[in-house]
Amino acid sequence: MRPAIQHASDRAISGKQKWLQYPSRAALTPANMASRRRNPRGTGWLLIGIYITCIAACRQVFYYWGIPLRLHAVSQVGDVVAFAFIVGGTCSLLRSTQLLARYPRSHRIKVFLWFSLLPILMVYGFARGNAWKPIGTEAIAFSYMGVFLLLCGDDCIMASLEKHLTALFYVAALLNLLYYKVPAVLIGPDDVTYGVSEIVDRLTNTLGHSFRPMLGTGLLLGVWGLVLGKRGPWKYLQCLALPTFFVCEVGLYKYRAEATYVLLTCLSVLLVRPILQRRFNAAPVVLLVLIIVGGGAYYTTTDSWRLLDRRAFQDTQSNPLTKTRIREVSDLWEQMGWRILVGNGLGGTFDASDLYRIEAPATARQRTMLHFGFLILLLKGGGAFLLIFLSLLWPCFSLRNMSWYRNPYNLTAALLLPIYLLKFLLNPDVLDPLPGTVLTYFPAMFVLSRFATSTAGGVMPHMKRADHRYAGLSIDGEKTL
Repeated sequence: MRPAIQHASDRAISGKQKWLQYPSRAALTPANMASRRRNPRGTGWLLIGIYITCIAACRQVFYYWGIPLRLHAVSQVGDVVAFAFIVGGTCSLLRSTQLLARYPRSHRIKVFLWFSLLPILMVYGFARGNAWKPIGTEAIAFSYMGVFLLLCGDDCIMASLEKHLTALFYVAALLNLLYYKVPAVLIGPDDVTYGVSEIVDRLTNTLGHSFRPMLGTGLLLGVWGLVLGKRGPWKYLQCLALPTFFVCEVGLYKYRAEATYVLLTCLSVLLVRPILQRRFNAAPVVLLVLIIVGGGAYYTTTDSWRLLDRRAFQDTQSNPLTKTRIREVSDLWEQMGWRILVGNGLGGTFDASDLYRIEAPATARQRTMLHFGFLILLLKGGGAFLLIFLSLLWPCFSLRNMSWYRNPYNLTAALLLPIYLLKFLLNPDVLDPLPGTVLTYFPAMFVLSRFATSTAGGVMPHMKRADHRYAGLSIDGEKTL
């Protein structure tokens, strides 16, 4: 029975101090503690910038609808305006939140070096006579990568982006499905716009394929849907992002690598997740296996599978993939020589006309993309740029205690880590410095930033005062274990 006379020391405790000293379930759930920072100041500017980038990436469909646009101008103006919003939003977030406190000092130094190297590479690119437009677009793209290396470690920021990223993904998927048989709108050097005369069997020169960079968050959203503890329509949309991604990337455009990445993502969820969470939930596993088996069996009966089978197995017997990729690296090494240490600067290219004879001569002589993704950094910034990136990658191999994986965003990064290690090695998309592909390299920077966080939760520092009963709760107060 509660005593009638309260002790003097208890009477002296203020309401706020009592709230901290005697935690209650209503007051200290992560949902209540994070409610004030669910949309931190500056997130709106960040979202406006991302939307402007995606609208600029969709400029071809506006021209197809009959809107008279100068497509070069839309791209250039859109990239600059989006860059201003994203950088402004990031600066506001850095001022209004304890964002930098999420990371150890070493990570902050690496990101600072990343940003510091960009103006040097810009000046070096101008000195070498590189075209000014690629220099500007690559500087913007690499800046976005640095921005996401800082932003993606905060749970509140990620929670505010989830629905928007999901909506943009499905807009891109819808555009892909609507226009995958419509000839692409091509842009000439003088901004004269025309359509292709013949659609190839892989549909890569169609209008729908131009929206492919916006599908880059498909794997991330699919794993989010399976890992985050929320319920509702957005969760189911995120879960369906994985098969939707497969339909667009593999079913329509027959990308061999993406078929492998989707399969590895499913295996990671099925095999790695129970190990990290130390429990096995049979229902979602059985459902995922049924979807994989049923969908895979149906896919093998389609024309798309026959074309993919030809590209993946038959064509590679006469012309092995490794032969072409190794020849690409060899040509790069021969052309650059000692400049491999300093790169060709932003806007730098290399001559691949002897290797890719089917491309337009001008494109092959000034090739900016390498199939081994990490070599793009070597081409642009030499050994220093590549070393900074490898140092950002190094924390991914450090050991973590099991409490770190209780955070659903950290668990998502852990499940996607093997896939993105392969992408960094074998896929040019995640490091291709084009502002329009911002949603393609966003998930890659998300993985790196989560492994750089110095705390398990990354939500708010004072959450450590909460009762141990909530250690396994996500930011929304749902159980994740």
